[in-house]
Amino acid sequence: MASFSAPLLFGGDVRVLTLEIFNARQRGDVGVALTETIVLAVISLVALVVFQRYEGTRRFAAAAMKGAARRRAPIKSGKARLFATLGGVIFTTLLVLPVATLVLVSFARDGVWTTQALPPAYTLDNYARILTQADASSVFINSMLMAGLAAAFALVWSFGVAAVVTKMKTRWRRVVSLLVLVPWALPGTVVAISIAEAYGRENPLTGSFILVGTFWILPVIYFLRFMPLVVRAVQASIEQMDASLEEAAGSLGARGWMRFWRVRLPLVWPGAVAGTLLAFVIALGEYVASVLVFVPSNQPISIRIAGEMRDFNVGTAAAYGVILICIITIAMLVASRLERGRGRGLGDKD
Repeated sequence: MASFSAPLLFGGDVRVLTLEIFNARQRGDVGVALTETIVLAVISLVALVVFQRYEGTRRFAAAAMKGAARRRAPIKSGKARLFATLGGVIFTTLLVLPVATLVLVSFARDGVWTTQALPPAYTLDNYARILTQADASSVFINSMLMAGLAAAFALVWSFGVAAVVTKMKTRWRRVVSLLVLVPWALPGTVVAISIAEAYGRENPLTGSFILVGTFWILPVIYFLRFMPLVVRAVQASIEQMDASLEEAAGSLGARGWMRFWRVRLPLVWPGAVAGTLLAFVIALGEYVASVLVFVPSNQPISIRIAGEMRDFNVGTAAAYGVILICIITIAMLVASRLERGRGRGLGDKD
């Protein structure tokens, strides 16, 4: 429902709500765009409610089950092993090929690759230009700054929300968890249009703050869209924590703030940072909402890549993509390492 990039690039004449909202806003039909936004939001929220009910039922069933965990059975048949190996090779190849193609194309000289199967000329100029020219490299700094601000605010906000939610009764906990997930369930076009209309002009209901046309509109949208990821990560870490640890600290005289800093925070921190890095990674390459509200002086990397593609600078666009993949890979490796550390920390209760 929230897909925008795929229909834009490959949809052809297929009409989807996300593109219709974008086109209506580009034409200046604000009323049509808002109406379609409401329709898309209602559909997304209904899907979220259904998902939450299903998740609650599944958790209840899992809690009711007893017994040892299932173990993975080894494949003993030779034919089954062969098919499993072939399937793994094919699946891995399908995953690697797009990235390998992107790396290959990133060395193609702009303007010379037209109908050939492979680029006829290769160069390092694409990377040299991106890494040496201030205008080209500034989009990475800009994107990392906006994504970093959004992720940092989400981390601080999530500790407060998760601490309150975990102390609530089950019914209210589900309600608050559902409300927290609303920005995540809403498509980026819905969030962007809503923020643009609410903060595009002076309005007493929004404190007369104007965000449209400023640097802060994209960090605010990134925060709203990806904050639920951090909240869920922090909440999951708190729920897995052994409550007796805080009780023991309290019995030794540690007050609430000291218990938070010395007991809760060290145990929750790895999972919280992993969730924050995940939000940072997704915000770093965000395009759906950015394309609706960005300004030329505040251009994220996704918009620059789209602009290079429109100018048929395929090699430069691919080079931007490769550098972005490298940044995302580093962040994901750090997040994975922290997640493993959290698992070991929660498992060591002695």
